[in-house]
Amino acid sequence: MGKIGVQTLLDHNISIVAAVDINEAIIGKDVAEHSGYPACGTIIEKDLKAAIERTHPNVAYFASASELELLKDDFLLCAKHKINVLTTGIEPYLPWRADPALAEEIDGVFQANGVSLFASGINDIFWSGIGMDLTGAAKRIDAIDFSNKLPLEGMGAGVAEEFQMNHDPEEFRRKMSAADLAKDPSVGGPLLSLYVNAEILGLHVTDTQINVEPLCAPEDLPMPQWNMTIEKGRMLGQSFNIVMTTEEHISLTTSMIIKVLEKGEKPGTTWTIKGEPSLSVELGDIAGEITTASITINRIPDIINARPGIITLADLRTRPVYRHGEWGEF
Repeated sequence: MGKIGVQTLLDHNISIVAAVDINEAIIGKDVAEHSGYPACGTIIEKDLKAAIERTHPNVAYFASASELELLKDDFLLCAKHKINVLTTGIEPYLPWRADPALAEEIDGVFQANGVSLFASGINDIFWSGIGMDLTGAAKRIDAIDFSNKLPLEGMGAGVAEEFQMNHDPEEFRRKMSAADLAKDPSVGGPLLSLYVNAEILGLHVTDTQINVEPLCAPEDLPMPQWNMTIEKGRMLGQSFNIVMTTEEHISLTTSMIIKVLEKGEKPGTTWTIKGEPSLSVELGDIAGEITTASITINRIPDIINARPGIITLADLRTRPVYRHGEWGEF
């Protein structure tokens, strides 16, 4: 996500004044070269505060952790230096659901400093936007379903760990049976998207049911991009189903398969609306390893022009768009 974000920024001739990472192996490298582009002269460093105070950016792009608690200090540091923040993190997509007290604190600091925080990614368009646009064609809605098969092999090592690649499936089942699935990071993206969708539609959620299952490798699968081999019988992904009921008797459901795809398997995404009329749209491969970052970067003009504080998709009610060529001031 970081590399694609860097490429997208450079495609629009945006000045990357600083680049920060915690991976000691890439500290000191040119951020553009590390991302597969010609060198731009900006060297990756590890001290965010020093980088901010030296370069004074007006926008920060975070392709790092998903949990609000892990992101809090860096977000607040940016806010206090009057930096707008875009992130691919999951919990910031609807932080008042993930951690209300922490969201309130972060929102207050961003408001006080006149800057905005927005989380984006594939959920922005594919898990919320397109489905919500489709509802605008309906006379009556009884149910809305989103199903997705998402490949993991193109994702980074952090995502592989988040989805517990090569873990023991029985240990995973034991862990999930004792966990609050609503707070599990692997479930968090589509779950928070459903809550955002309910908010956009003016629906009031009464109950949410979540079921998670491990998916296992039929044979040893070498994954050099993660420095591992997924052993036969161990986890190559997860499947989960979410069923949300509402006071308005419109159900919102999501079924997700997120895994390393096996030979012959194809990714795909489908939105289905049951009602009058019943509608369905199939999207095929949404290329999440690219679109998560590019959608977030394409939100830069929107977030610069947004009101201060934490912004969600329910606040913006607009879609990110590709703006060709060099980007000027917004």
